[in-house]
Amino acid sequence: MQTEMHYVAILANADSSFLNLQLPGFEINAVSLDEMVNLVMALTEEPQASVVMKLCTTYPCYNYDEKCFFTISRSFADDLVLNEDGGVSKWGTGQAEQAKLEEEVVRPFIQLLRLYGEGNLAIPLEFRYYVDARGRHPFMAQINPRTRARLTYRIEPNNLPDLKSFLEETKLPFSDPTLELARQYYDTSYESIGAGMRYITLMTGMEVLFNRGKDQIRYTLSRYAAVLLGHTEDDSVRVFRAMKKHYDVRSEIVHTGRAKGATEDAIKDLRGFLRDCIKTLYQIGLVKEQYCDKLDALGFGQGRKRIASTDTPRGDSLD
Repeated sequence: MQTEMHYVAILANADSSFLNLQLPGFEINAVSLDEMVNLVMALTEEPQASVVMKLCTTYPCYNYDEKCFFTISRSFADDLVLNEDGGVSKWGTGQAEQAKLEEEVVRPFIQLLRLYGEGNLAIPLEFRYYVDARGRHPFMAQINPRTRARLTYRIEPNNLPDLKSFLEETKLPFSDPTLELARQYYDTSYESIGAGMRYITLMTGMEVLFNRGKDQIRYTLSRYAAVLLGHTEDDSVRVFRAMKKHYDVRSEIVHTGRAKGATEDAIKDLRGFLRDCIKTLYQIGLVKEQYCDKLDALGFGQGRKRIASTDTPRGDSLD
């Protein structure tokens, strides 16, 4: 006998632009406040006030402007056998398949979206449940208690074609361990508690990418990022100077414990640099020693155009 099962992931910091995306095998929907509260009450047996607090305040799931939630969901049949009190007397194959889809499809989908652009898109709450004549019954619940920051993730219409290409062409986890570790630090920066911790997490991601274990780490990180990201010489100079300031803030936090310079704007700026470095290096496809050697040989404003070339004279002398 088949049991009707359902999976729902409740998103944090999503808006209606998310509905323009597709995730094969799943549905992406907007859900009203009443409908969501009633579902979570049925699955948790918590009182209404507690559920509303969790969905709207504790976790940034409710979009106050659009007055709804956004979810990723899937229904599936499973041949597990339930006893009279709702416990499992015989496991089926559907749960293992669903768990695999969550790990290999849903989580990378969210991680790639976060890597594409700024915003704390996340899944703080997800459930699997079954339905019978008596109603909806919980089967599994998972909570990510560190999803707190309210940073809405919005997909601009003109970015949609590029985003869809990015989702199709980028595979997680990255096969390059250096790039994958840097991406994990990037992801963790959204969940770290405290501005100083977020800042250190992001700068550690930059060090994973560019620290070769030599002296002048501040200069090396700043220069590599500047050469890699700068579209023009002036743009490289801007990145170089900004990264040196970011490293100074990092040093102040580490050595004094004060995070005065770790403002929300500074964190956003640093996270943008790390995000662009990861995406650019993924497209280049070289391992750390290779791309660092290339960056050593290039000057400001040359990186994006000439990093694939071997005959690349160095042309900057800023310190």
